[in-house]
Amino acid sequence: MLPGYAAFGAMLLSPQAGTARLVSDTYLAKLLEGLSSLRSQGALCDVTLEAEGVCFPAHKIVLASASNYCKILFVGNVTRAGSPDGNVRLKAVSAAGLRNVLNFIYSNKLDLSLQNIEETFKAAEILLVREVIQLCFRFLEGCLNGENCMDVLNIAKKLGPAELRQKAMCCVGQHYKQILADPQCLKDLDRETLCEILDRTDTAGCSELELFRAAVSWLQHDRTRLKDAADVLRRVRFPLIPLRELQSCVQEMPLMRLDSGCRRYLQEALNYHSQPYAQPVLQSRSTNLRSGSAVLLVAGGRAADNCVCREMWAADQSCSTWHKVGDLCVPVYNHCVAVVGGFLFVIGGQRKFDPTGKQPSNEVGHEKPLALAKWLGEEGRESLLLPTTHLSTSTYFLVLRAVLKALGNTASKPSGKQSGPALVSPCSYCKLSSSSGHNFHSTGSARSMPVSRATPSLLPLSPLLLPWDSRSGGTVKA
Repeated sequence: MLPGYAAFGAMLLSPQAGTARLVSDTYLAKLLEGLSSLRSQGALCDVTLEAEGVCFPAHKIVLASASNYCKILFVGNVTRAGSPDGNVRLKAVSAAGLRNVLNFIYSNKLDLSLQNIEETFKAAEILLVREVIQLCFRFLEGCLNGENCMDVLNIAKKLGPAELRQKAMCCVGQHYKQILADPQCLKDLDRETLCEILDRTDTAGCSELELFRAAVSWLQHDRTRLKDAADVLRRVRFPLIPLRELQSCVQEMPLMRLDSGCRRYLQEALNYHSQPYAQPVLQSRSTNLRSGSAVLLVAGGRAADNCVCREMWAADQSCSTWHKVGDLCVPVYNHCVAVVGGFLFVIGGQRKFDPTGKQPSNEVGHEKPLALAKWLGEEGRESLLLPTTHLSTSTYFLVLRAVLKALGNTASKPSGKQSGPALVSPCSYCKLSSSSGHNFHSTGSARSMPVSRATPSLLPLSPLLLPWDSRSGGTVKA
């Protein structure tokens, strides 16, 4: 290709030699540059757009090509009412916004910032310049980060589509702790955004007490907000606040005593803490931990030196990192665990090392959700021991339809001798929907009914929870 013609490309339209259509890579840019130069000089301008008393000379043909509003206005030869002299007065448009849109029409370049995007969007919306509207949305999505997410969210609520608002709210959710900790950001929150933060289920790293204090601070900033106190605070999960802090920090707050709705939330939380054995059947939205991810939990076990452990460790789904989340109320191994309704049940097993299995435990350890709360971002824990019917050292448990069932395979006679494979309690269960307590109840006996030690018939029904026996010296590694 000859020098000086590098800016041209060719596309053959016919197999016949010499037939081609040439396209310039610089023509459109030079055309826009020429039109912009004419506008800046006021040459050949045949219309004036006016906003806030500022006039902008322009060309009808250019405006009609870029703006559907101007096309309707000019092509039909319709003169805008009150503008017989050719001036088009735009009442709902700012001068800065109109200038920015006109600059884009004549240059294909749009200068945007969080400070001018609203007025630019408004001008583009009235003039029906779709490209500017799309660029505004693209800008908001592209600049979204932890520092400006609240500004973007506020703008998106006024201008943006639902998808953009959701993305902005997601970013706010990821940085909610910094937002709630910043007094200026907190007081500037609107009620809807604050409620969305308090409704989130993945607020790991922020305790319910911190959420409560942030909500109260927001309410007290403006006394007109106090009328919404009950609606805002119902999103705080008061039963998850440890009893000591509930009494010393929450109960002493005047708002919690004066507002009838808030007083009811406090009383419900106090009642929940006063009935530790009944908590599995008192579950509600306000008692569920705010955690959106599943974890693998290892509780107790036997170390390589035959030491019986009581530690509880948790790992994420990848099992790449383990964290100690607390201790069981007693050391135990050869036990079973099950999770029902967010509660961890540790059943049976042995407290002391005994290879003969002569000392099985007949207790159920009841770990409240608060036992895992510290690792998940909350505070406080509590463990309870619940008596059960006799369990063998090899009792297996599974969960069917929110009912915890126990099935044994090798019973231990009082003499300590094994009686062979048999069902110890063919249908022993702890039904959490029952209000009569949480002890295991036996609905029948079939000790002569043989079962396999591996209980393969259970596998198709539900995942079988087997005892865990540590051989790693008391430590858990991925």
